[in-house]
Amino acid sequence: MKVRRHGDGRAVVYARYTRESNFRGARDYRAARGVVLPAGCSDYDICGAIRAVCSDIATAEHADEDAGRWPTLADECVADMPAEVL
Repeated sequence: MKVRRHGDGRAVVYARYTRESNFRGARDYRAARGVVLPAGCSDYDICGAIRAVCSDIATAEHADEDAGRWPTLADECVADMPAEVL
């Protein structure tokens, strides 16, 4: 999961999931999702985009129990955003 905010105010939120296996008959899984937010987007918009990207990638094809990790990842990413002075 990556969040990048450009100097002009645009933000890019994206995530990639890859699982490769060397076992015979096992499948490899790959998924990538992301959004570009326009200039002037707020931190609330970015939080919403983080949750949306994580939700989209959790519903993509995945291995085992990996889908359950994405909501936790979204919560952790939102919690890691810079604090604001109130």
